[in-house]
Amino acid sequence: MKHLTGRLLATLLILAVCPLAAIQAQSEVRVAVVAFDVFLVDKEMGSVVAQLITSKLSTLSGIEIAERSRLDEVLSEMELSQAGVVAPEQAVETGKLLGANAIVMGSVGKIGVKFVINIRLVDTESGKVMKAFSVSGDRQEDYLELSESLAALLAGVIRGTESAGSGSATSIQESAAVAGYWNTEWYDGIGRHGGSMFLQEKGGNLTGWTIEDIGPARIEGSVRGNALKGEYSADYGHGTFEFTLTADGERLVGSYTTSDALHSTWNAWRRPEPYARLSQGDRVLVDWSGDIWSYPAIAAKKDGNRWFVRYDDGDSEWIDANRVYAFRILPDEVVQVAGEDKKGYRSASFLALSDGFIQVEYPDGERKREPVSRLRLLRVRSWGY
Repeated sequence: MKHLTGRLLATLLILAVCPLAAIQAQSEVRVAVVAFDVFLVDKEMGSVVAQLITSKLSTLSGIEIAERSRLDEVLSEMELSQAGVVAPEQAVETGKLLGANAIVMGSVGKIGVKFVINIRLVDTESGKVMKAFSVSGDRQEDYLELSESLAALLAGVIRGTESAGSGSATSIQESAAVAGYWNTEWYDGIGRHGGSMFLQEKGGNLTGWTIEDIGPARIEGSVRGNALKGEYSADYGHGTFEFTLTADGERLVGSYTTSDALHSTWNAWRRPEPYARLSQGDRVLVDWSGDIWSYPAIAAKKDGNRWFVRYDDGDSEWIDANRVYAFRILPDEVVQVAGEDKKGYRSASFLALSDGFIQVEYPDGERKREPVSRLRLLRVRSWGY
């Protein structure tokens, strides 16, 4: 692993929401590893990474791996593919049919310029996520060593010998602090999409809003420890979601399932409070009155609770102050960039801002320097739409 120093981002997530003693007390633990969900990488990578982890775990004493043929048989009975196991509830049913104490599930893909593996170890008795890990590297070739690293972490959890290593591991907080603003990313058959989310939590009840390029949606659900689950509802449709909050409280790792049973990865990471004390002449982002997008502008003049803003493309308008935000874009955030004819937009990962230009990377790997005036992105409003 030495050659990964500086590239391996180390263990980003270590989550714990239930006791492990019952499993760890057994002389041998039976574990099933299902093919991982994939996003923005070859479909086969989900099975490849799962097999790498399976192979490593099978060499370790005290761990029995469920046979692949039996796993395929059980999933066929449940009318699921291996990569179709994305929710803890599905893991429970699968595990019980296999006689497994725990199931390893997750996702593998690319976030911005990083290659990422996310893993969750689910207790098949309770359905709770016992631990979750995420590692990332700069090259697709790193998947082999990333998988071995994750297998070692999983083995430590299963055996009860987990170590915090060089300080990258931290214990989980007892209650999830999920309230606030988040940037989001979700995946489908087309690619990576970005958005924005605002969450509120009171007495274990979760509410909020999310906005994606297909429109805004209402969030309702529950928070139990570091597990979030619930439903989203919008004009474009509805479905369910489940997230797990990372130990540092900075990321949500999870998935969504639509009402017609399509599912994929849905993640989020914290972003700063969008509002700030603004002064005349400040560079800002503004919810244009004409659509759901936020565009770069200059805060030209204020009158009470309204700002007169001049957009970079030449338009201007008076608009409510609560639709004018500080100009903050996080590295790797999904933005959209207009073509030179300004008739179409392409999604890209934001890299940097400099002298009126943004540096972005497009899904095909192309990096370009684009004028800020062609930028648009999504900023949720805490009070809804």
